[in-house]
Amino acid sequence: NVGSANETETQKADRTSAQVKVDNDQNNLQNDQAQLTSAQMAYEQASPTIIAPTSGTVGDLTLTPGLVVTGGTTNSSSSTITPQQVGIVSLPNGHAQATVDVSEVDIPNIQIGQRAIMTMDAFPNKTFTGRVTTIDTTGAVSSGVTTYPVTIDFDVSDPSMYPNMAVDATIQTKVENNVLLVPTSAVQTSADGESSVRVLKNGKISVVNVTTGGFNDTDTVITSGLSEGDTVITGTTSSTNTPSGATSSPFSGSGRGGFGGGGVVFRRGG
Repeated sequence: NVGSANETETQKADRTSAQVKVDNDQNNLQNDQAQLTSAQMAYEQASPTIIAPTSGTVGDLTLTPGLVVTGGTTNSSSSTITPQQVGIVSLPNGHAQATVDVSEVDIPNIQIGQRAIMTMDAFPNKTFTGRVTTIDTTGAVSSGVTTYPVTIDFDVSDPSMYPNMAVDATIQTKVENNVLLVPTSAVQTSADGESSVRVLKNGKISVVNVTTGGFNDTDTVITSGLSEGDTVITGTTSSTNTPSGATSSPFSGSGRGGFGGGGVVFRRGG
């Protein structure tokens, strides 16, 4: 019985020797596996076969006979390596993706699955939609400004979309339905935090205190103080008190947030 009280010294020595042999074999196996991995990496680097980083359809190849493919170029000033690109890989679903940089102020409001509206300089008459698919929470710092790359998957893309084209994206971080809106420029806020707007009624201008709700870059929700149909003055007035920017309705449509950041989408009430 191994390990029992009746085990002889010879048996103990044999058992210890066997354990040492097992340990040595395991170490040798690990060394062999490391050497195999190293040899495989060296083979891939020297091999004429280029392996795509992800599944999809390879296109836009820039390879020609005799072209030397390297691991990339090194920037001497920053010690960074820029990989050499030999082609692109299209996603299996055929949809393009866009990456936008979101500020540290907006990134806490961004979540995977949120809708996005995108425009591109290359397609001035088109608007694209999509959804947030990934969020890089590590971020990057440039000139003291931190931004976080967010990837958006286009719902429908155009075959003429090429890598590195400029994209402006508005990510919808919140949707409010049936709300009363006025242009944000029409809302005046005093030092004590009171909000008010100027309204035109019976040919006269008066200041009305209001309670505000959500807002975005263009519109502010009014929760009390105004009624549908009130005429809100959005511009300046002349010496004759004729409003130069009056609007007959507080509804100004759906607003959007800043490009690359989050925005609140409002839908009209009434």
